[in-house]
Amino acid sequence: MRHQTRLTRISTIVLALYFCAGCGNKAPSFSSREEVQQAARMAVHHLVGRSTKSGMFIYCTNLNPEVVVAPGYNILRHAGTIYAMAMYNGTYPDERVQSAMLEAGRYLQKEALFPVPGSGNLFAIWSRPEVNKTGTPLQAKLGGTGLGLVSLLSIEAVQPGFMPMDQLRGMGRFVLYMQKPEGNFHSKYIPATGGLDDQWESLFYPGEAALGLAMLYEKDPDPLWLEGALKALTFLAHNRRDAQSVPEDHWALLATERLFLFQKPLITDELGQLLLGHADQICRSMLTRYEKGRKPGNRQGRILQDLSVTQVSCTLEGLLAALSIFPQNHVLRPRLENTAKEGVTFLLGTQISQGDEKGAFPRNDLASHSMGCGQGRIDPRNAELRIDYTQHALSALVRYLKLGEE
Repeated sequence: MRHQTRLTRISTIVLALYFCAGCGNKAPSFSSREEVQQAARMAVHHLVGRSTKSGMFIYCTNLNPEVVVAPGYNILRHAGTIYAMAMYNGTYPDERVQSAMLEAGRYLQKEALFPVPGSGNLFAIWSRPEVNKTGTPLQAKLGGTGLGLVSLLSIEAVQPGFMPMDQLRGMGRFVLYMQKPEGNFHSKYIPATGGLDDQWESLFYPGEAALGLAMLYEKDPDPLWLEGALKALTFLAHNRRDAQSVPEDHWALLATERLFLFQKPLITDELGQLLLGHADQICRSMLTRYEKGRKPGNRQGRILQDLSVTQVSCTLEGLLAALSIFPQNHVLRPRLENTAKEGVTFLLGTQISQGDEKGAFPRNDLASHSMGCGQGRIDPRNAELRIDYTQHALSALVRYLKLGEE
């Protein structure tokens, strides 16, 4: 656990300089396209600046110099960061971004991608105890291999031949090996405890796995990959069909979008309606929580204080994915569009705009979370900077920009 110390007066002043410049301002207008482009550019260059010669990223720091940041690394967030950088580069080509992305991909290739012992032809992304430093045994997480496919296939779009096809297919086979007959998944594979492990279930891994399989099918049109992706999303849709409220599963929305954009002719009308209905359910859950955060007198776009910056970013990723596939007359479109504008304005208000960490997004919006605009105690984790906080915000910003071009 991270050792948390009390903020000194100096630390509080430093944080206030970063985050409180806008306190007391009138409600901001929705951000212009140029402002969003600039924010995305700052975010991706911040991630480039966090890349190291080894291909790893500087995973976590804290603006409060008194907070001791624990060592450790999360390979899933490493892969997700590559994906966000590739998304930006696909829209705004940048040699610096490409170089950092390739180095991060080589690290994933060399330090995390290995065969599954005794399997013969299965490859997985492994979470290694000497790297993650969590005390857990060597394990391959479903989401790790799903996001591994997403990130490495994103690099393939920039540099064809970067990944051997036999390894990509081996990763696809591992995802299918983890899939149960009904379409749901085992979350982990832990050699020390016998392999397939169901002691813990992830909300996001199935969507990440489905997205990886969908992208693999685009590269290698084997029906097995498409069937696995559709089976995963169909299970989620059937399982949640009659629920009054469903989890805010933004990865399932991203996977659904990918299938609709690239494989719509292969989706039957009945299946399409099922998947769109599931997407509608997820969006309603997201909108309900977001809209409850609007309070009289709040700055426009300011979300409930119990929502982190990343929760807002993930909500936007999901809602923007839904906007790209919902028909123009869909009843939720006005609410989705309004929330997207407000959410992007909120994100831009939380981004660090100066100093060594320019472009980063903190765990929380300190202008809302601090007392008296920097006076008093600030939760040390609010000033935490982690690659996934910026990665998800970058993904949301790029999606917003791309949607505006359609």
